[in-house]
Amino acid sequence: LMQQMEWREDLEDAVRSGDPAHLDRLDARMRAESRDWYADLASALDGGAFDLAVTLVRKLMFIDKLREEIQSAHERLLEA
Repeated sequence: LMQQMEWREDLEDAVRSGDPAHLDRLDARMRAESRDWYADLASALDGGAFDLAVTLVRKLMFIDKLREEIQSAHERLLEA
């Protein structure tokens, strides 16, 4: 939860600063986290660790939503 809050704050900072490169760096970090969590999810499912798999799916849903917000913020900055 703390990590998610930090990422949200980072997104807010990037939007406030009007820095598309900052948004790009945040999106790159989210892509990397997503790749790692998808690999962890595959391992959890293969190993029958379904409670862990549920947690990872929730984290991936958060990442997807955040990446959509990053993309939207990026588009708004480029339009301004």
